[in-house]
Amino acid sequence: MSQSSSLPGFSPATVRRPKVESIREEAKGAILAEQLSYLLAHGDACPEGCPDCARLRSVEEALLRPFRVKVYSNLHPAA
Repeated sequence: MSQSSSLPGFSPATVRRPKVESIREEAKGAILAEQLSYLLAHGDACPEGCPDCARLRSVEEALLRPFRVKVYSNLHPAA
C-alpha cells in the first residue's frame, strides 16, 4: 500500500493558489464602493505595517493623482 507522501514529486507542503475568476462587470462598481467605504472607515489605531492602511494610501494616491497636476503653473510667472 502506497501513501501519498511517498509518491514522487508530491510534497505535503505544496500550496495551491486559489482559482481567480473574473468579476462580472455589473458587480465591479458595488465591490469598489464597498472596499473604498471599508478603507475610509478603517481604524486609526493600527499597528505599524497594517496592510489595510497601506491599501488606503495606495488607493488615495491613485484617486487623487489627477488633482496634483499643476495646470495653472504658467499663469503667474516667478518674479
